[in-house]
Amino acid sequence: MISVHRRFFRKLIAEGEGGATADWVLGGTSPAGLQIVHRGATADAKHVVEVVFGPQHAFLDKRSLADLVAFFKAVHADPDIADWILLRSTGKFFGLGTSIPEHVPPGHLELIPLESRVILGIASSPVPVVAKVHGRALGGFFDLAVASRFVIAEVVDPGFGAPQIKLGVPASDSATMLPRIVGPEHALILLLRGEEERASTLQSWGLVHSRSVDALTIDGLDQRVTRLIAEPASQDRQTLLLRGPREFRLSADGPNLDPDARAAVIGGLAAKIIAEDNLTHSRPVMDMIVEMVVNGWSNIPLAQALGMNAELYKRAMEEIGDCGRGLEHAAANPRSPFPPADFWKHQ
Repeated sequence: MISVHRRFFRKLIAEGEGGATADWVLGGTSPAGLQIVHRGATADAKHVVEVVFGPQHAFLDKRSLADLVAFFKAVHADPDIADWILLRSTGKFFGLGTSIPEHVPPGHLELIPLESRVILGIASSPVPVVAKVHGRALGGFFDLAVASRFVIAEVVDPGFGAPQIKLGVPASDSATMLPRIVGPEHALILLLRGEEERASTLQSWGLVHSRSVDALTIDGLDQRVTRLIAEPASQDRQTLLLRGPREFRLSADGPNLDPDARAAVIGGLAAKIIAEDNLTHSRPVMDMIVEMVVNGWSNIPLAQALGMNAELYKRAMEEIGDCGRGLEHAAANPRSPFPPADFWKHQ
């Protein structure tokens, strides 16, 4: 893993003055093709630092996650390195998830904590982070978008989603963040169904901020971001993520409910969704998701809630055999990673 120094970023920005482009390839041969790119000042003299995921692979691996941890650690140490940070991909999609081979036990013991640290670094970033999404944003890449201050979809309706339930594993980071932004019911719909949702739907839920049919230039994007930053909702979103929700779709006093009361509300919602959709995913994993959403739908600080759900994830991998079975199936069948419909009938 490469060590990030403030001095480098100062140099990077200085080299970017006058329209020159300075690129830094983090980790050298990182399979994710991760780059940090400074494009120079925009027309409004705003400095933009881009985190660019290359087209080689559409999955986050341990190396690229470690690079992201180092990058956002540097951002927190020196917020003046940029006016805003852009997450984007040069591949066909924004990204399809986290590395499945590295996810198979015991690899998850390294992978999941790294991903949670990246999520916390983005969500608490002192520099606004914008996810510029094209194509599909699934799994770990969906988490990156959810953690960002703004999500801008560059095409009419890319697919967003957390399909991990289809692999027999809970999406712990999404289960922590989604209830705070879109409410527990919409969070459960995404997490229990595991299906992709259209950007237009997520915009109506408050997760996607803006959509554009046309490709956006940096200056065009800068104008849009500048407008978004000026809106009060910009600060509200970060508060929701870091400190917990203040307004709830079901109850005005939701954040003050004790854990048992929250569990009862969320358990009832989950039972309704499972029954109405006739969901046949692993039942123990669906129960674990409900427990994680209870932790997310609270005023527990984000760092603590992520940690609690990371421990639940570890417990799931140790105690629920479906987790390992689903991941092993996916690793052995990379072209069709999701198990067949009757895979969970043993329960």
